[in-house]
Amino acid sequence: MRNPVSVSPALLLVAACSAPGDAPGDVSERAPAEAPAEAPAEAPAVAAWTVDDEAGSLVVRRAGREVLRFRHAPTPAPEGVPAVYARSGYLHPLRTPGGRVVTGDFPASHRHQHGVFAAWTRARREGRAIDFWNAADATGRVECRAVEGYGAGPRGAWFRARLAHLDLTAPDAPEVALEETWDVRVSRVDGANVVDLLSTQTCAGDLPLGIEEYPYGGLAVRGPEAWEGERGATFLTSEGFGRSAGNGTRARWCAMSGAAEGGTATVAVLDHPTNPRAPQPLRLHPSNPYFCLAPCRLGPFTIGPKTPHPTRVRIVAHDGPPDAGRLESLWADWTLRPLREP
Repeated sequence: MRNPVSVSPALLLVAACSAPGDAPGDVSERAPAEAPAEAPAEAPAVAAWTVDDEAGSLVVRRAGREVLRFRHAPTPAPEGVPAVYARSGYLHPLRTPGGRVVTGDFPASHRHQHGVFAAWTRARREGRAIDFWNAADATGRVECRAVEGYGAGPRGAWFRARLAHLDLTAPDAPEVALEETWDVRVSRVDGANVVDLLSTQTCAGDLPLGIEEYPYGGLAVRGPEAWEGERGATFLTSEGFGRSAGNGTRARWCAMSGAAEGGTATVAVLDHPTNPRAPQPLRLHPSNPYFCLAPCRLGPFTIGPKTPHPTRVRIVAHDGPPDAGRLESLWADWTLRPLREP
């Protein structure tokens, strides 16, 4: 295997998420790595990007067409579902360039799964067991605390958000166990909507958070309910594995696809080689349309005061079935760039 809420925009995020040469507010819309650059005078006009704060969500659009929403205010649970399932701090819906939705929210089989989200399943703090993933257990919760900036230009959009992972088992009152920032950049690359996400988790205060070995936990993607069932969604990893064979394996990327609005749509997550334990093991559910990068499959680790946990991913949404060549190109274009830290 190869190893592979609205606030004024802050210029800090652009510097963090842009490649060398990008100007603040002008997030580059990049061609594939092998495509020759066009002379500026001959380049076609680029569709304008916008970010708007609407009803508790940051809405990113390109040429007036919605690309994604970041839910920064709590999204209430559906009618008849316990209020404990309300959630904020996730992406949904995420759409392909053709407008097809590739994420789901509050699915009947797993009410605690939401679009693109992140949570640890088995954690321990001062000896207490905490589950941030399964909301019904009411021992942990993840929420968005603030949007620290957002903006857009002719070639892309960006935002920065601050999340908190709450320890609901603390003796006196809920305590913040982990602080997390999401630095997000959205662009159009090689005919796909691309979300470059840097998540940085740091323990709050001096108390470390232990992450225990478990089959799943980390950054996850939930697909639409129409993709439910063993044959509802198709999976493909960078190593050529499908749903069953790919579960538990390590890969540079994983793609999930299914029928959507008269066609086929694909969502993929690309894993950066600088991530801890990269290439990270995968959890591919046998019958539900979800998967996650699960570094905890390789054994326990600790997020401490001096050991933050960064995760860089490139999330790709495109029309049509998974295209291994396109995904390899997008992975190479992204990973070969110099890193720019926040």
